[in-house]
Amino acid sequence: MRTLATFPAFTLFCTVAAVAAPKSPHYVRIYRGKHGLVHLVTQNGHERIMPRLPKQVRVDTLKISPDHRVAGWLVDYPNCCTSYPISLQLMLVSGDVQHAVRPGQMIWNWCFVKKGKQVAVSSGPVHGTDIPSLNLYDATTGKRLASAYPGKSCAYPSWAACLPSYCKSR
Repeated sequence: MRTLATFPAFTLFCTVAAVAAPKSPHYVRIYRGKHGLVHLVTQNGHERIMPRLPKQVRVDTLKISPDHRVAGWLVDYPNCCTSYPISLQLMLVSGDVQHAVRPGQMIWNWCFVKKGKQVAVSSGPVHGTDIPSLNLYDATTGKRLASAYPGKSCAYPSWAACLPSYCKSR
C-alpha cells in the first residue's frame, strides 16, 4: 500500500496491483467449415466460428502461428475484372482481438515470422508484374512494421524469406 497524500483529517491510500494481460488462447486447429466459415479450435476444446464479412466470397490459406497464439486467413472478394474472386484482406485473430491487414492490392501469399509475432505479406496486381510488394506487420496489432519493393534485383529482406519468390531470377 502506498500513501498518496496526507491531510489533517485523513490519509489517502492507494493499493497498487499488477494485473497480467489476458493470455491469448492456444489454437490447435483452424479449418473452413461446410458453409465456408473459419472455425478456430483451442487447446481446451473451445470452438469459435468466425462470422462472414460483408461481400466475402470465401476464405483461403488458413494458418496458425508457430506459438499457437495467433490464427490467420485470407478473405477473398469479388473482382470486377476477373471471373474469380481475389484475396484482398488478411484476417488475424489473437483471443478476442481481430485485425484486418489490407495491403492495397491482391495478396499473393503470407506467412508468420519470428515464431508468430509478425506476419510477412506479398501483394501485387492481379495480372502484370511478377515482382511483389512486401510488407511486414505485427501479428497482434496489425501495424505495418516494414515495406520492401525488391524490384528487378529480387532482393528479398530477411523477414520475407518465408514467402515464395515470384521472380524468375531468384
